[in-house]
Amino acid sequence: MMVEATTATVWEQLSTVQHDHARGLVEGTRQQLLEAGLKVEAYVQGAAPAARVCDAILAAARSKVCQLIVMGTHGRCGTARAPLGSDAELVLRASPVPVLLVRGD
Repeated sequence: MMVEATTATVWEQLSTVQHDHARGLVEGTRQQLLEAGLKVEAYVQGAAPAARVCDAILAAARSKVCQLIVMGTHGRCGTARAPLGSDAELVLRASPVPVLLVRGD
């Protein structure tokens, strides 16, 4: 088990960089879909340090007019995800709308 420690300032900076990067990726994909003639809205959830990722995704899907959740997955299975469970799997099981999982390289 690996334990990490950092200051709140470093955590906030890292969170901001990750959120900005995610927003850029989503916006680029949204533009491609619009250019292909599809109607699309995109939403990037801010950090929710007190909640599991799956809980934040499911809450956003329920509170917004959402027709599809697209999320990345590491593709781990079995004991690699056993300690906490897979957020992607939990979203897939509990989602009120279809879920498209995209495996990373």
